[in-house]
Amino acid sequence: MIEDGAREALVSFPAADLYMPSSPIKIETGSVDKTAEFKGRAGVEITGALTAESHAADWMTAWDQSWPQS
Repeated sequence: MIEDGAREALVSFPAADLYMPSSPIKIETGSVDKTAEFKGRAGVEITGALTAESHAADWMTAWDQSWPQS
């Protein structure tokens, strides 16, 4: 019964669209010093004292370029 129930649930489950975030990625920081860490990064724009945006052709690239550089 459990296997039949699981099979039925998977078969009758409606197809869902994948969630794809959009670019730009909006970044909110807790201090001006943290915001300053984004200065000079390719594709990242400081938009306010505590905000920045990462722009790219797709959200994954925008996300990757918003991470700290090592």
